[in-house]
Amino acid sequence: MVGTLKFIEERVTSMMEIWGGPDSLSSLAEVEVEEEEEKGDEALLNGPPLAGDVDVVSQDDVDSLFR
Repeated sequence: MVGTLKFIEERVTSMMEIWGGPDSLSSLAEVEVEEEEEKGDEALLNGPPLAGDVDVVSQDDVDSLFR
């Protein structure tokens, strides 16, 4: 595991050097993302499934994966 993390760190460091080093990356402008607050039914899209929904994974299905 440690070897894998060191490998990844070396590759990321190499990529940063190719792009001009860490100092050049700090000059990039930060991008602000505005999230719109959803209202009504749109706010429920990620909520619990409704009784009429099809192809829905139940909690029992998820629990069976860990048994």
